[in-house]
Amino acid sequence: MVANPAKPEVLITCLPGYGHVEKMRAIAAGLIERGYPVTFITASVYRKGIESTGAHFVPLKSGADLDMDRLDETHPEFWNMPQGKERHEYAFKTFVIGPVEDSHLTVQEQLTRYKDQSKNHIIILQDTGFLGNAPILLGAPGLRVPVIGIGTARLAMKSIDTPPFNSGLPPDSSDEGRKRNIALQQEVEANFANLQSGYENILRSLGVSSSTRIPFYMDSQVVLADRFLQMSIPSIEYPRSDLPPSIRFVGALPTTGGRKFGSSNSLGTVSEASQLPPWWPEVIAHTRPLVVVSQGSKSTNPEELILPTLRALADLDVLIVATLVTVKALPEDFEVPRNVRTASFVPFHELFKHTDIAITNGGYGAVQQALYLGVPMILAGEGKDHTATNARVAWSGAAINLGEEFPKPEKVERAVLDILAEGSTYRKRAAELAEEYRRMGDPLDKIAEAVEELRTTDMRWKGQ
Repeated sequence: MVANPAKPEVLITCLPGYGHVEKMRAIAAGLIERGYPVTFITASVYRKGIESTGAHFVPLKSGADLDMDRLDETHPEFWNMPQGKERHEYAFKTFVIGPVEDSHLTVQEQLTRYKDQSKNHIIILQDTGFLGNAPILLGAPGLRVPVIGIGTARLAMKSIDTPPFNSGLPPDSSDEGRKRNIALQQEVEANFANLQSGYENILRSLGVSSSTRIPFYMDSQVVLADRFLQMSIPSIEYPRSDLPPSIRFVGALPTTGGRKFGSSNSLGTVSEASQLPPWWPEVIAHTRPLVVVSQGSKSTNPEELILPTLRALADLDVLIVATLVTVKALPEDFEVPRNVRTASFVPFHELFKHTDIAITNGGYGAVQQALYLGVPMILAGEGKDHTATNARVAWSGAAINLGEEFPKPEKVERAVLDILAEGSTYRKRAAELAEEYRRMGDPLDKIAEAVEELRTTDMRWKGQ
């Protein structure tokens, strides 16, 4: 696709984690198909996958040029940390807040190139986890263009109506509930005061005025952008009476189901017959309930969810598909039940069309792809975004949240039987959510609309 010179330039800035880049790469491809010239800033490890879309690739400067798919090798101390406060602090300090300066400088250098080329209609699309634009959005010296935030993970901003991120608690907008929410949020901010202080020090060093109030680092991912487009539907986010008008829900993109870039056709934009396993006809023709189990791209231990599910359902009259993704192999001494089919990869947007129940640890993309196709879920995961995502989807009525990372087989079996039971409300609710996704339309159209809205404002070049 040849870029349309009448279209504004789109500069995508993205945290270098696969789940983030996958979604922003799909957005880049969709905008390029619509005639927008796109430049994509992220880690150099993703160059090939980004350039395959037709986007111009710019690597992050060294301090931000991270390979977050190899953390077990590059940061083993983090990889082996248990879920909790210490792990959260390490992750945000090392991978999100620490790289802010180099991320900011990378973006400013690219904006300077645009300015030197007399291109004055530039829109930035920034992924949720990318804070490199925060200095400019908070008034630091530099080139300022409109910024659209893209919510590639659950909505993390605080609200008077909701508990803090990853608390796992339900929303409560009663007077007592709001007191609880405020108290818990204050506790979270006190617990992570050192992290917030480090974030503020970096921003001040880059020129943010001492009189400017800097939002909590989790809120900064959402509230600073001129627009924020949450890749979801309202019904799987907690309701907030204080939601800023700049935040819009736009639906969800397809997910690849774990296949890494560089594999042919990883976005699913053309036929994927060559990627389907040899037993795929069984999926098409299945008469027994089809149960899919998959762990996220960072979960390598099959004892988390794969093996408990296979043990739980071995004697049930169901067909089980296990996508192993980053699980290199099942243990040699494990006898795969006769009703199980395995593959390292099956595209979710094809597999979930035939699925009756999806069992996952709560990756945001996989959860939304299942619900987009009306598939009820069983969720088992903790930490990262999983605690928050799983609590929200269970609250929506379309899933059972097992609330643990290593569920017992009998707990998995009970949840499967509950969803398959006559009159199950989970299947009905999942179908209702699928209809809500369909009503939202194509999220790429809504992103393009936001780009066009902001190009008409007077926010072009500000600063230097």
